Parts: sequence; structure tokens; C-alpha cells
Amino acid sequence: MASLSPGRIFWAVSTSSTRGNGSRRPMIVISDPVDIASTGQVRVVVCSTKISKPKRDVDVELPWAADGKSLTRLRERTIAVCDWIDCIPVAGIMPDDYAGILKRAKLEEVLSHAKSHLS
Repeated sequence: MASLSPGRIFWAVSTSSTRGNGSRRPMIVISDPVDIASTGQVRVVVCSTKISKPKRDVDVELPWAADGKSLTRLRERTIAVCDWIDCIPVAGIMPDDYAGILKRAKLEEVLSHAKSHLS
């Protein structure tokens, strides 16, 4: 199984009751592996394929390719919604849920935009 480390992308349903409409969507790990191991939860920035026009300042566009042959393995235009932070139970993440990973520079951009929304 892939490791849950910062920048890893996996698919899940947001546990947030106010957003997401129960849709399965990509999520970007922002937790440290030590925190994940101690809590059994992974903190994520949730992603969306619904992109506002104009794009919001808090959203970060992610690399993608229609054939899935990008490092992220995303197959359509996707944004990290950096004001949508969630915690997902590790036990609910299955091997088939794993996608790709972000390069360090893109992860740092996501973290920079998410910083003010982390509690």
C-alpha cells in the first residue's frame, strides 16, 4: 500500500457535513506521518473539479492529464480547495483509493494557501 505522507493524493468522501454532498473526490495529505500514526486520522485538503470563474485566490490548480499519465494521476481539471480542510480516518482508506502525488513545489503552494485555514 502507498504511504500516507504529505502530498499523497487519495480518493474519499469528505466527512464534513457542510460541504461535498457525499461525493467521492481527491484529497491531498497534509499531515505528518507521525501524527497520522498516533491519531489514526489523516488531515487533508479536499479537491474539486468544479472550478469557479474567476478562480478563487484560495484555490490551487493541480497537474492532470486526460489519460491519467501525470504524477497526480488526476484525469480532469482539478483544484485544491485550500479553505476546505478535513480529517479522514485511515482505516477507511483502501488500496484502490490511492492516486498519485504532488511535487514538492506544488504541495508547498497548497500548504501556503491552506495555512490560514488550519486550526
